[in-house]
Amino acid sequence: MRRSQDAIGAPNLRPCPKCGAYVMPHRVCSECGYYKDVLVVEPKAKIKETK
Repeated sequence: MRRSQDAIGAPNLRPCPKCGAYVMPHRVCSECGYYKDVLVVEPKAKIKETK
């Protein structure tokens, strides 16, 4: 029981069919907001820093 966490492996990531970002299976893509070719969440706008 003491070393049960040693068997935990890396998460199973798959590429999103829309944008190609790696996400966990059966989850909404955080980059594009799609799940099974349906827009579920509006993606956040990326803000570019200016110097």
